[in-house]
Amino acid sequence: MNKVQKTTDKGQLTTIDANVFQSEKISGFEDVKGMSDYSLPFLRALSQVSHQCNKTSNNYVEGAEPGMIYHTTTGILYDGEKGVDVIPCYYRKEYVEWDASQQGKLITTHPDDFDLSQTERDANYIRRMKDSGNVIKETVHYYVILLNGNGPTQAVVTMSGTQIKASKNWMSMMLGIQLQGKEGPFNPPMFSHIYTLKTIPQSNAKGTWFGWTVSKKETITDPAVYETARSFAKIASKDRMNVSNEEEVQPLPSSSY
Repeated sequence: MNKVQKTTDKGQLTTIDANVFQSEKISGFEDVKGMSDYSLPFLRALSQVSHQCNKTSNNYVEGAEPGMIYHTTTGILYDGEKGVDVIPCYYRKEYVEWDASQQGKLITTHPDDFDLSQTERDANYIRRMKDSGNVIKETVHYYVILLNGNGPTQAVVTMSGTQIKASKNWMSMMLGIQLQGKEGPFNPPMFSHIYTLKTIPQSNAKGTWFGWTVSKKETITDPAVYETARSFAKIASKDRMNVSNEEEVQPLPSSSY
């Protein structure tokens, strides 16, 4: 780190480096109680209808194209064919309720034990509340450590609608891992392996889009990376994270989903 020279009175700092920061008794974060006090960035698979790809949208991102992976905080665009490496640390499912009359307007979120008997499928196989007609979307959030970029960083990968199938495939892949331990074979923690997320073109009778595909890359061997992932898993499991649900426009799912 570059040192900054000071020309202040005697007794003042003359240089600033990492050691100075590390020695501070007050960080400013003392009242941050946990994940509920901040929001994580998302990794999104961009499609033809994504605002980031639309030059007339206020959210347009220069150079964004369908199939790319977009980091919502840094604005970095990743090649969807090459993908990004992530460590999944925690999984959470909920049912998100969207306004029937105004696309993109969030009503509320329901826990994963939400009583689905309050809903029904319409002619397009969309799940709606019986009383209001509001759309109910099964939505899963993967809290991940992103390994592409400047060191491991936290992020969220959200899957809903047509991407629930990709989520189920990923979960089956993770639950299917068996390692041999001193007490016999076992299924290791979710955060024990690195996976590569890529995007692929998908379609059904309703249209075309880009969705997620996941492949297992390798078992973690770096202790520092593993500790980072394990710590994130502990925090996510104990604290409700502020996840900003945003409705992504996709073609309507077919009944096979």
